[in-house]
Amino acid sequence: MTNRAGSSHASEGPRFAAKRDWWVSLLLWVAVATMVGASWMVLGDPDADPAARIGMLATSVGSVAFVLWLLYGTYYGFREGELYARAGPFRWRVPLQSIDEVRPSHNPLSAPAPSLDRLAVRYRNGRRLLLISPADKAAFLRALVARAPHLGIEGDRAVRVGTDP
Repeated sequence: MTNRAGSSHASEGPRFAAKRDWWVSLLLWVAVATMVGASWMVLGDPDADPAARIGMLATSVGSVAFVLWLLYGTYYGFREGELYARAGPFRWRVPLQSIDEVRPSHNPLSAPAPSLDRLAVRYRNGRRLLLISPADKAAFLRALVARAPHLGIEGDRAVRVGTDP
């Protein structure tokens, strides 16, 4: 968990780093190495068209930057009555009042979570789901419950304790 100093959001709370499974990191680093290798082959080919070289270089640099941004730029936090998740350029916001339950999950659906050791955030009367993977799940749940009084901790989950919608 890290605090973001000098934040532009006055009510921004702590940021929680995402847990990264070793095999997810390895898979993405292999993809990066493959892109770099393919680029190197095209860039090193003296017969390659200059436009192809420039295109390959631009595509590779952009792809590598994007993959690494997703891998290392995923985090979660709270601000202005919302839970937010960020994975590279992608952002999710969930109003705290709409959260019904947060429970452990290993759901493999695509999500801003570079680990299968996840928390499933059910919100809007259970109709919506956001999967996240904070490295410190217990601290994340405590921070959530401190900001959402309609939730209480029961074991390794947060559940709605009141009857309000």
